[in-house]
Amino acid sequence: METPKTSFIPKKMYVNTGGPRRSSTVSIFNIVGIIIFVTTLVISGGVFFYHKVLVSSMEKLDTDLIEEKNSFEPDTVEEAVRLSQRIESVKGILSNHIVVHPIFELLSEKTLKSIQFTNFSYTFPKGSDEVSMTMNGIAGNFEAIALQSDIFGSDKNINDPIFSNLSPDKSGNVTFSFSAKLPVEFVLFENNFEEN
Repeated sequence: METPKTSFIPKKMYVNTGGPRRSSTVSIFNIVGIIIFVTTLVISGGVFFYHKVLVSSMEKLDTDLIEEKNSFEPDTVEEAVRLSQRIESVKGILSNHIVVHPIFELLSEKTLKSIQFTNFSYTFPKGSDEVSMTMNGIAGNFEAIALQSDIFGSDKNINDPIFSNLSPDKSGNVTFSFSAKLPVEFVLFENNFEEN
């Protein structure tokens, strides 16, 4: 007797009827996301390595600076410091130093031939911005003193010019006292020093 051939495998072929299907295409958002992610990783790595390079460079500069500092001899450094202090001290002295020659040059230019000064003194009070000068003199007459007063009064460097104690002497001349003030800038050494 013959046995029927039975199979548990269906004889029909499987045919897709259009059910859910996965797309093999990648969306634009996925591509942009991947690009941003990769760019972020590259930038982070670059920043990390750049930071390492900067730290290494700073450590090398610190080491070089310490080596240079140690290469100086302490005696040389102390001598340079003392020299610098002396230079600063001299600068301080010269910045407040008064010179008289500008006063004499001014008097030489502005004094009339008929006026003669017989003495001269000046004072520079500490903290003042003016130098006071006093002189005694002899003039040929009162008119010469008046004219000299006008000349001194018109000069910008002579402040408060005062002629006083006018007195005729036996030979017909007039003796007088004179006082005035000069701005300290006019007689400071640093304003009158010319480098050659």
